[in-house]
Amino acid sequence: MKLFGASVLGMLALAMAGCGEDSPGPTRSPYPRDNELRMNQVQLKGTHNSYHIAQDPAPVPELDYTFAPLDMQLEEQGVRKFELDTNYIQASETIEVFHILIVDEGTHCRLFVDCLRSIEKWSSEHPGHVPIFIQIEPKG
Repeated sequence: MKLFGASVLGMLALAMAGCGEDSPGPTRSPYPRDNELRMNQVQLKGTHNSYHIAQDPAPVPELDYTFAPLDMQLEEQGVRKFELDTNYIQASETIEVFHILIVDEGTHCRLFVDCLRSIEKWSSEHPGHVPIFIQIEPKG
């Protein structure tokens, strides 16, 4: 439960980072229909285990796949929904992103915060994009 709470707090902190009084806001909406469109009217391309890098050799054929880094998925593939498996590492008190300990640990961004920073950096460089969804799956 602590891991879930920490994940939620991390997401809220990221979301609120750009909400301070000193943050410049757009003077007008970049899209004229922003006040009309609803989330259920938007389709997004997404990836599961979005951070994944195949191990060599893969322990089973189903795990033999590699995704591009998160920012490249945003930039080059149009992905706007990510799924990240989070694992709390008690020894270092960090939240790490990987699929299965020892068996399938290949990842583009080992630390959860680094995954979020990569997405946030791309978002800051591309104002006006549709919302980016991040599904967090606490593993351990």
